[in-house]
Amino acid sequence: MGRLIFDCRDKDGNLVHVETAEANLQDLLARFDECVRILEEHGFTLVKARGGRPPKEKVKFDGKHCPVCGAAVYDNRPRKESGEWKQNAPDFSCSNRECTGGKGKDGQPRPWAAWPGQYEIVSSA
Repeated sequence: MGRLIFDCRDKDGNLVHVETAEANLQDLLARFDECVRILEEHGFTLVKARGGRPPKEKVKFDGKHCPVCGAAVYDNRPRKESGEWKQNAPDFSCSNRECTGGKGKDGQPRPWAAWPGQYEIVSSA
């Protein structure tokens, strides 16, 4: 038994994680090309795997506080949806300029931020 798992980008560039139902491995492999065709027909672009590394575990946080330093986070999703901010901006970013929970393109520490597909909001019970 197994599943096929696809990471895709939708028409807006959002990362989408698609999993098939669990089925016999031979049946899944026989339907692989059909699954790819259906995804592409619906406007999805498959994301190529990088280096065979296992996917990073999603960061679980309450959507209000930085999981690294505890400061308030900015919820950037409404600004992205309105078009005020570009779609490639993070969904959440730490308000603490001194936070070092993230890493910039240059490898230097930056305030923590999370993009679509990288986080899970959990209730703070």
